[in-house]
Amino acid sequence: PVPCREVCPPCEQLCKHRCKHSKCVRKCGQVCVPCKEPCDYECQHLKCNKLCGELCDREPCYEACPILLSCTHPCVGFCGEPCPPCRKCEPEHFEEFFYTGEETEDDAKWVFLQDCKHTLESTGLEYWLNMEQEGSEIVAKTCPRCKTSIVTVQRFMNLIKKTYSDVQKVKQKCYGKLDEIQKERIKCIRRLQEITFVKMVFPENEPDGLEILFAYLNSELPEVKRKKRNVLSSQKSQLLCFFTEFFILLYERKEEVWDKLNEEAKNTLTKKNKLLDQSVDEEEPEN
Repeated sequence: PVPCREVCPPCEQLCKHRCKHSKCVRKCGQVCVPCKEPCDYECQHLKCNKLCGELCDREPCYEACPILLSCTHPCVGFCGEPCPPCRKCEPEHFEEFFYTGEETEDDAKWVFLQDCKHTLESTGLEYWLNMEQEGSEIVAKTCPRCKTSIVTVQRFMNLIKKTYSDVQKVKQKCYGKLDEIQKERIKCIRRLQEITFVKMVFPENEPDGLEILFAYLNSELPEVKRKKRNVLSSQKSQLLCFFTEFFILLYERKEEVWDKLNEEAKNTLTKKNKLLDQSVDEEEPEN
C-alpha cells in the first residue's frame, strides 16, 4: 500500500491492449505505442487505407454477407465480418432479446463478437455501444451480455479506437512524456548538486527537517532505486521538483540566518549540541 502522503503510482500490471498484429508489452500505466501495420479492414465493397493504430477511413459495410455456411444456409452477418453461427441450425445463439426488437425480424443482421463468442443483433449492439459513449466516464467498450471488453470487432473499431485514444490521453496526463520527465529529473539533481549540504547543530537522534527532505530527494530522484529502475510519473516528477525548489529556498534562508550569528552564539549552540549528544549516549542501554 502507498502512504496517503505519496502520489499514487501508475498501474504495474501488464497492459491488455491488443490488435490483430500484436499486443502491448508495456505496463498498464504507461502510454501504449500505436500499431504501425496497415489496417486490414476490407471487404469486396470497401477498404481502409490507414494504419492499424489510426482511425479507419471507411464506414462499416451494410451489405449482406454472400457466404453460404457449411450447412448450406446463408450467413446472417455483414459482408467482410466474421460469420455468426447459423440462425436455423443453432437458434440458441439468437434467443436473447435486446433493445430494438429487430432481432425478431427474418432479415435481421447479426454481429459475432470474437472476444466473447456472443452473437448480437447489429442495431441493438450499435445502440448499446453509442449509449455507453454518451457518459462522462472513460471505459472500454464491452459486450452487453457478459461485459467482456470488445477489442477485435472491426465493424465498431472506430468507436473502440476513440475510447482507446481517450484512455491514452489520461495515461499521458498522469504518466507524462518520458523525455520531459527525464529533463526535469536531471534539472532537480543538478540543482541539489550545487548545494553543499552542511548539517548545523542538530543531534543525530533528532534530525533536521531539511536534512530529512534532502535525503528523501536524493533517494527518489536517481534513475536507479534499490537496484531497480526508478520510473517517475508526471505527478511524482512535479512533486519532486516542487520539493527541490522548496528545499533550496528554506536552506538558503537557514544558511543566511546561521551566517548572521556571531561566533559566540555558534559556539554556544555547538556546545549544547555536544552535551545533548553525550547525555543521549549515556542513557542508551548497553547491548
